[in-house]
Amino acid sequence: MKGRMMLFVASISASQFSPIHLTPSAADQVGVASVYSHESGSATASGEKLDHEAFTAAHRTLPFGTKVKVTNKSNGRSVIVTINDRGPFVRGRIIDLSYTAAKILDLPENGTGPVTLEVLEADEGRRLLDRQREMVRRKGVKRWTERDFADLAAAQRGG
Repeated sequence: MKGRMMLFVASISASQFSPIHLTPSAADQVGVASVYSHESGSATASGEKLDHEAFTAAHRTLPFGTKVKVTNKSNGRSVIVTINDRGPFVRGRIIDLSYTAAKILDLPENGTGPVTLEVLEADEGRRLLDRQREMVRRKGVKRWTERDFADLAAAQRGG
């Protein structure tokens, strides 16, 4: 009995310190997204400063640094974001998005909309996020046309 108890305690201790490993399908979600405050500069839970022009988001449980593909269920537009904060803390919402990410998704004027979340493998997420940043850096999201959104969708598919 004493040997079993020690094994049990050891397994609990090891699980408390092991890193979180998410399989992409284990974290996929459907729900409502909202837009963060438009004020930049305040600290996020990860210690980074809130930047409304960055591709970042808040999620209640996903580890900081997780790359997530967020798709607007109303129009099919997608954006890749990095989780760097906690929230949202409003019932029924699953993710808070930076202003730029919400702009790409074309969320309605009230700042909320139905979305799906897909957790990406680390390498794929970094690659897609880098492509997305470059596309936005070239033109700025405020002046995007439907063609720009189509090009972004093609880049996300690897085209």
